[in-house]
Amino acid sequence: MNRYEEACASLLTALEQNEFDPIVLYELGIYYYADKKFRKVTAFLKRSLRCCPEPQFENNIYYHIGIAYARLEKFEKAIYPLTQCVDKAPANILYLHERAKAY
Repeated sequence: MNRYEEACASLLTALEQNEFDPIVLYELGIYYYADKKFRKVTAFLKRSLRCCPEPQFENNIYYHIGIAYARLEKFEKAIYPLTQCVDKAPANILYLHERAKAY
């Protein structure tokens, strides 16, 4: 419905109820990625990783952390998360491509 501010408010309310929910932290990180607030992206997605998300979310979390660092022109910091993606899915061309761009 393109009501992003309301979505963000709902996610922040959910986070107040459980500050260690890796899915809520992940969704907030993705919201801030779409909003081009890349420092918030890395903060929320790193918190999500510390809260042990389901394995199927890990590559997407690492990918967005790496891309957010690249958008902030912190290319050295982008390498580690993108390497995590490559290690988990070595045949994925997107991960290899993004890591190459960071290098």
